Parts: sequence; C-alpha cells; structure tokens
Amino acid sequence: MPNTEDAVMPILRIIQAELAEVKKSVQRVEGKVDNVADRMDSFEGYLTYEMGRTTRSELDIKRLQGEFRALRDRVDDLDPQN
Repeated sequence: MPNTEDAVMPILRIIQAELAEVKKSVQRVEGKVDNVADRMDSFEGYLTYEMGRTTRSELDIKRLQGEFRALRDRVDDLDPQN
C-alpha cells in the first residue's frame, strides 16, 4: 500500500509552484498600478487647474450674458422702437 505522503507531496509542490507564479503576477500588476497612480498624481494639478479655468470661464460668460441682457433692456427702455 502506497504511503499517503507520497501521493500528497507532488500535489502540494504543484500548488506551491502555482502560488509562487500568482505572487509574481500580483507583484507585476501592483507595479503597474503604482506607476499609473504616480502618473495620475502628476496630472492632478493640471486637471484641477484646467477645471478651475473652465468653471471661471463659465461664470464669466454667465456674468457677461447678464450684463448684456441688462444693457439691452436699458436700450429698449430708452428707445422702445427697436
């Protein structure tokens, strides 16, 4: 009758080898994720700046539209023929 250990040890070696490969794969993925995170961190300042500029431009446009409406209303009040 064969020894139980003789049957189990090859299976455990296979499992250990597969776990080692999974660990290497995870380390490669972690390295890539860290690289992408670093790159995104470097872009964050630019994105925040551009979003701020866009928001400010939108507010300026709304303000100018309001001023234009007010001027148009004043002209209409002064010269109702238009």
